[in-house]
Amino acid sequence: MFYTRRELAVRFSYLLAGAAIAGAVGGLVAYGVGYMDGLRGLRGWRWLLIIEGLPSVCLGVLGWFLLANSPESAWYLSPSERQLLVLRVTRDEREASVPSAKVLHQADVVAALKDWKVWAFCALNFGADLQLFSYSIFLPTIIQALNPAWSTLYVQALTVPCFAWSVIVFGCVAYISDAMQHRAVFGILGSLASIVGHAMLMAGQSVAVRFAGCFFVATGLFVVAGTALVW
Repeated sequence: MFYTRRELAVRFSYLLAGAAIAGAVGGLVAYGVGYMDGLRGLRGWRWLLIIEGLPSVCLGVLGWFLLANSPESAWYLSPSERQLLVLRVTRDEREASVPSAKVLHQADVVAALKDWKVWAFCALNFGADLQLFSYSIFLPTIIQALNPAWSTLYVQALTVPCFAWSVIVFGCVAYISDAMQHRAVFGILGSLASIVGHAMLMAGQSVAVRFAGCFFVATGLFVVAGTALVW
């Protein structure tokens, strides 16, 4: 662990921002790769796997050798920087828990399974992840349903501002959440925004209202999932 618990929300927002950016440009890449169908005897979907999968595989291999497992093994930091990181994390762990909390006890596991708050959190996280991945995967389909006459490229372009908005919102919320050291209220507000967005998508009569619903859903998309995991 390189960061204290007071810094996790902002750092986690960087990770989810990458996922949102991938969602924003992935559709456009897939559309362009579609025109490569038959190139050098390969189908378009094969080119898509090569173009999107090869960088992931290469970076994954490089990450195994380049990324540090702990501040002590961070070769890219100076000795003083490594020492500072260790001191910060150690102090944070000392403030957050007692020594016995570092050992897993059977009684603690049983107590957790009996705690209704654990199950409530599981339900919350399940709902947040369900919304996150279904929105990320099916947003082009949702937008296409607003007006079937829209071209595929136009639909893919309309997904970009939705994902961009979600990144901006979660970035701001993560910064405020870390500064206040409070998670629950932001998760609740994000959930309410997404509920309003889903209602607009289901009950809206005009294209503008339903497209605005996509932004309301995006408002709570990463906020709910992100704050829940950091919490």
